[in-house]
Amino acid sequence: MAGMTKELHSAEVLKKDERLAENIEAEAEKLIPNSIIVTDKFRTTENIITSSNLLDFLEKGRLFLGLSKHEEVYAVLEDDGTEVDEEEYFQLLPDETLLMILSSQQIWSPSISFQGSCIFDSTSN
Repeated sequence: MAGMTKELHSAEVLKKDERLAENIEAEAEKLIPNSIIVTDKFRTTENIITSSNLLDFLEKGRLFLGLSKHEEVYAVLEDDGTEVDEEEYFQLLPDETLLMILSSQQIWSPSISFQGSCIFDSTSN
């Protein structure tokens, strides 16, 4: 009787393991590639990178920007510098979000644009 109970328990554990494996595979299939725009610290170059996860995006971005494979990099939102360091957050980004890839030696800074603005009024003394 004890041997039969042990076999039933083993069969239940095996079924749970199979269901867990199926759930993991289903979650992996849900990762839809994002088309993210990457730029450098100076905002001099941009490229669209299609990636299904954050690590892949960082690797592709590092290659595009010509950074060393050994250099540590991270991604931030270009407009406000929010660091994108979690996979869940990366998955929530809409397509064509502009991300800046920075080396560990760089920090984000805002873009200052004087285009269309007037700093000095030449009519006043």
